[in-house]
Amino acid sequence: MRILMVAHQAEREQRNNGEMKLEAENSKALERAVNTADHQYLQLADLSRLETIPLDPEADLLLLSVAKFSEVHLRFIMRLMGFSPIPVIVTAEQINQQTLMTLIGCGRITYAPQCISPARVNSVIELALTRFQCANQALLTLKHLREELAEQKFVYLAKSKLQQAGLTEAQAHLKLQKLAMQNGQSLANAAKVLCG
Repeated sequence: MRILMVAHQAEREQRNNGEMKLEAENSKALERAVNTADHQYLQLADLSRLETIPLDPEADLLLLSVAKFSEVHLRFIMRLMGFSPIPVIVTAEQINQQTLMTLIGCGRITYAPQCISPARVNSVIELALTRFQCANQALLTLKHLREELAEQKFVYLAKSKLQQAGLTEAQAHLKLQKLAMQNGQSLANAAKVLCG
């Protein structure tokens, strides 16, 4: 797994020398902990660098660590989920409650308040990967259910159309089945054709 670490540059520049030294030590400790677990650690200067790297949901994970999580961060992550979804871990010292609800609402993102200690980073990575897989499975199930519902709607509309022509519900269903078999189609496709 390639761990793409982004700590916001502007925030790093605003910190005093003591805080920057502590952050650098923590970053090195995180890198050692990640590498110990056979992950590849890659430090990125900012989020925009992600747009220049080919991302693989099976091999990449974003670890975003910021002092204050903003709407800009949220919009970027939502756009990332749209064009190349990967597991994401967000750590922030400050985050608006509504933004947090939106962030974790998609299910693919793991939020950790404050920063992640090197001792816990690999456990949090495993949690993020599991959440991402579960959310993807839920999204696939939801997509499948929506498609089934749309198909059932066409079947219902086609049967209604046939009933308006004077058939009973059972006769309309039989006629639709025969039409589907004659044309080698599914019931839903035959219904779509009939509904035109």
